[in-house]
Amino acid sequence: MEFKELEEKLKADWGRASVDKRHPWRYPVFATADGTQPQQRIVVLRKFIPAKWEFWFYTDYRSQKISDLKENPAVALHFYHPRQQIQVRLQGRSYIEFQNELSASELATLPENQRSDYQSALAPGSPLTEDMEEGPAAAADHFCVLRFEAQALDYLKLSREGHFRAKGEEQANGSWEWMEVQA
Repeated sequence: MEFKELEEKLKADWGRASVDKRHPWRYPVFATADGTQPQQRIVVLRKFIPAKWEFWFYTDYRSQKISDLKENPAVALHFYHPRQQIQVRLQGRSYIEFQNELSASELATLPENQRSDYQSALAPGSPLTEDMEEGPAAAADHFCVLRFEAQALDYLKLSREGHFRAKGEEQANGSWEWMEVQA
């Protein structure tokens, strides 16, 4: 496979995954570091901007991943397509968009039932107690967008005829340099 063809296929698949709830790449694993420990969770791909290799996710600003990212913005993403037997691992940097124009415009696109995900008075992962008094908060108080910019990529296609593996790395001019590596 030509590297330009691979690059365009990946971009097209991520573009589809950002709008198709059944696409396997809609729900990647998002990994951060909490001090010395890796932390992984499933996130929902909300937007992909191909020209920048940028992936957008929504989260509650009070979540652990935000604390992790404030300490270390390095992130790894893992996508797996079981039917095609393709694994893609990305490394890059994440940016927190909170209470600004970008987060406000994204929040405005959400239906009311999805906004309620960000209106809990309790932070995600908080213990529930019988005596807690919880009232709804404004979604804008907690909603944020995580922008992930890919800087390196490891692509693996499993096949009985022989596996194919390639690595890509972003260059200073924004283009990507690719090389085939041992699978």
